[in-house]
Amino acid sequence: MAKSPLMYGGQLPITDNVTLNLVTNELALLINSHSANDLQVAYQGDCSCRHKSGFACHPHNLPGAAPCVATWWSSLGRCKAVAVLNVGAVAAPDVDVTFEKIGLPPVGHSVTEVYEKKTWLVEPSKSLKVSVPGTGGSLFVVSPAGTEAAQCVDQAW
Repeated sequence: MAKSPLMYGGQLPITDNVTLNLVTNELALLINSHSANDLQVAYQGDCSCRHKSGFACHPHNLPGAAPCVATWWSSLGRCKAVAVLNVGAVAAPDVDVTFEKIGLPPVGHSVTEVYEKKTWLVEPSKSLKVSVPGTGGSLFVVSPAGTEAAQCVDQAW
């Protein structure tokens, strides 16, 4: 989503499946090639600055601290790519991604988790609930109900 060039150093024949999935995932490559208008939507949890290193602010990452979750989205044709990033050290079990904040109507949507390659239907509601491990993230494609994520870039939303 950030349009960063993908650089990989390693020996592909002996690369583990997890790493190969990261660098060859068709939906992730689709997002990298076709997403536009990247926006930070919101922070959730305790994201207050505990200490600074240069100009960088680091949230409180001690075990037992509250999670700090940032939600980003970008347009992907008639769909949205949504990244939920937990910069805190503890898991965020109930992250609420509000459809209205990411520019979607509160109707039914197909949601595809990009790396797990799992798709499910979110009935008409106002949000998507996800869980994110500490210092982890999830990447989703939210499409109109019944639309496969790979078909997102064919038409405008």
